[in-house]
Amino acid sequence: MIKKPTYEELEQRVRQLEEEAALRRLEKTQFESQHRLMQTLLDNLQVGVFMAEAPSGKPLLANKKALSLLGRGIMADTNLDNIAQVYLTYKWGTKQIYPRDQTPIARALSGESRMVDDMVKHPDGKRILLEVFGSSVKDRHGNIVAALASFTDITERRKAEQELALLFNLSIDMICIVDIRTHRFLRVNPAFTSTLGFDASAFIGKSFFNFIHPDDVGPTRQMIEDVIRSGEKVFNIKNRYQCKDGTYRWLRWVSHPIPEQGITIALAHDVTEEKTAVEALRDSALRWQATFDAVNDSIA
Repeated sequence: MIKKPTYEELEQRVRQLEEEAALRRLEKTQFESQHRLMQTLLDNLQVGVFMAEAPSGKPLLANKKALSLLGRGIMADTNLDNIAQVYLTYKWGTKQIYPRDQTPIARALSGESRMVDDMVKHPDGKRILLEVFGSSVKDRHGNIVAALASFTDITERRKAEQELALLFNLSIDMICIVDIRTHRFLRVNPAFTSTLGFDASAFIGKSFFNFIHPDDVGPTRQMIEDVIRSGEKVFNIKNRYQCKDGTYRWLRWVSHPIPEQGITIALAHDVTEEKTAVEALRDSALRWQATFDAVNDSIA
C-alpha cells in the first residue's frame, strides 16, 4: 500500500516544483535575452549571414543584411537542391543558376570550407556581385549540424579592380608590384616588357637588383633602406635598368610602399632621351666654354 504523503512533504514538493519552474523561467529569460543580443549583433553586421541546417540545406536564419542582399527572407520550402533557384543566384558572366555542388553552402554541408567571388544576385532588378564564404557548424562530437555562409557585396570593388587593371595594362609608363622584403617582382605591365625587351616571365619572381646597373645598386639599396626607416609613403629615385639587348635605360621611379600588404607599387618613366639631351647640352656648354677660354687666352 502506497504511503500517503504528509502535509509537510507535499509542501516541500510544491516548493521544489515552484523552484524548478522559476529556474526554467530564468533559463528561458536568459535564453531569450541571449537570442535577442545575438540577433542584434547579427543585424548590425555589414555582411550577410545565412545558416542552413544539415543535411537538408533548409534555411535556419538570415540577418538583415542577408535579407537585403538576397532580396527575400527565409523560404519554407527551400532545400539544398533548389536553394540557388529560390534565391536566384547566378554564376558570374553567365545566365546559369549557380551549380548546386559548387555553392559554399553545399560544400560546407559536406565538411569543406569554400569561398567564391563569382556569385551574382538580382534583387529588385539590380545586379550585384557577391563574395561568399561557407563553413561547417559542428556539435561537440564533430558532427555537422549546419552550414554558415557570410557574403559581401563586392560589385564596386570588382569595378575598381577592372578599372585598375585597364589602367595597369594600357599605361604608357612602366608599372610594377614588388615584394618589399625580397625585392622580387610580383607583377609588371606591358609597358615594362616593351621598354626593356624582356618577356614578363623574365621579371616575375626575380629581384629588381638583377636588372639595375652595377653602379646604381648601392645608391638604390640605400634609398630603399632610408625610406623604410623613415616611414615615407612615396619616394623618387632615378637609376639605370638593363635591356634584353644589353643596353641600359634611365628610369625615373615613383614608388608607394604598402607595408601592411608587404608590397610596393612603383611607376617608372623612361627618361633616357631626356638624360641624353641634358648630357649633350652639358657637353656642348663645356665645349663652348673651352672655346671661349681659348679665344680669351689668345687675345690676352
